[in-house]
Amino acid sequence: MSRTLRSVIPRVLLVLCFFATLPTAALADSLKTITNPGGGQAVYGPLRASTLEGGLGVVLRDVHAHFGDRPQIGRLFQSKRGNSVACFFTLTAKKYGGKRIAGMVIVAMPSGARPAGAVIYDDAARFARTAGPLMGELNQAWHAAALRAASDARSAQSAPAQTYPPLPLHEVHFADNSGSIGLPDNWRLVSSGGGRAQIAGANGESIILGAIVQGIYDPRVPGARGLMQYMAMGHRQYYAYPYGGDLIQAWLALNRQYAERKNSPAPTFQETSRQPAAPSPYEGYAVLALGNFDAHDGKGLLRSRVRIGELRPTGSQWALTIERESLPARDVAREWPTVVAMLKSYRQNGQEIERQTQLVIDDIHARGRAAAARAQAQSAANDEHNASVEAGWDQSAKYNESMENYTLDRSVIENTDSGEHSTLENAAADSLVRNQPNRFQYVSAPNYLRGTDY
Repeated sequence: MSRTLRSVIPRVLLVLCFFATLPTAALADSLKTITNPGGGQAVYGPLRASTLEGGLGVVLRDVHAHFGDRPQIGRLFQSKRGNSVACFFTLTAKKYGGKRIAGMVIVAMPSGARPAGAVIYDDAARFARTAGPLMGELNQAWHAAALRAASDARSAQSAPAQTYPPLPLHEVHFADNSGSIGLPDNWRLVSSGGGRAQIAGANGESIILGAIVQGIYDPRVPGARGLMQYMAMGHRQYYAYPYGGDLIQAWLALNRQYAERKNSPAPTFQETSRQPAAPSPYEGYAVLALGNFDAHDGKGLLRSRVRIGELRPTGSQWALTIERESLPARDVAREWPTVVAMLKSYRQNGQEIERQTQLVIDDIHARGRAAAARAQAQSAANDEHNASVEAGWDQSAKYNESMENYTLDRSVIENTDSGEHSTLENAAADSLVRNQPNRFQYVSAPNYLRGTDY
């Protein structure tokens, strides 16, 4: 698999989290298709199946029937909890002139819900370039569907309300050209980069898209504890929280740690409901929660939807993925259609994100090489210091033994034929050296042998 295709896998997490919110039907009965201007298509819909494996079979059979060739499946990517799966495939489109096709199948089944699935595909020679944009288009479609389902569920529990049209939007590009989004005139892009964005409205509204908190150390891991001590010694900032715990509590704990650094109040979240969200193949778990968010910035409580996922650890670190939409409670009905329109307009520039990701990877490798060089130099210096200390101890031990021999009227002699050393009474040693000078000689303290003479 190419590096470009590997970079597409983490984006699956932005798609899978919305599958369980749609109505259950056969894929063919509710099929939706997205055509990417740059090439390729994304096809998605809920599945009529009772198991994850059954859902994967439904999608692959539909792919087979559509193209007239059995898809050749690559390695499966399955979530830690076993409720989502994805795989790449290739085939020959016998119904379409024998073209070579490459694509990806995604199926998820959160607890208590039936599977939902999606397929992205393009010409095999072009799929590596178009997979990212296709995932972005698919993400937006599922995102909007999930928000509509959440809005419909709330509306069903309350009295009929007035329907408001979305406000007109104008396209705003991210500062690093990694994406864009449509915003109303009274909204602004607070920060952006790497495909991620923070957006604010005129009345306290707030949206976070594609955020990832990286470099979280698990204090229970010995290697992580050592790195945390190293970071603290250098007064470097880091996050610490156990991997595999409550994700909402982990998110709030990291918010508190960030706020402490800035000497500012920590945001709070009053949770009202929660449900599991389908994780990507690289996530261990994910949740979708509703509640009231308060940044303690004077804007008060905001009705919020929060999606938190945990990325699997790499070494001694792990990461959280975060998405949040927050609106004043009095304005939810009026502003929700506009928020949905904004989320549908959200686009990521896959090529730019990949370029930036490669720069980060190169920087990490360079830092790793520099750290290894520093560690090697420090190790050599430590070895030299230890050798010097041990040499001093050894020299002292030799002369201590020499003084003890002098006190006890003993001498060390060497058999020059064999190299053997012996410690004898002075009289015996003197006799051997005088009578056989070519064979025996005295040994001075600097030439004592460890373990034999001292």
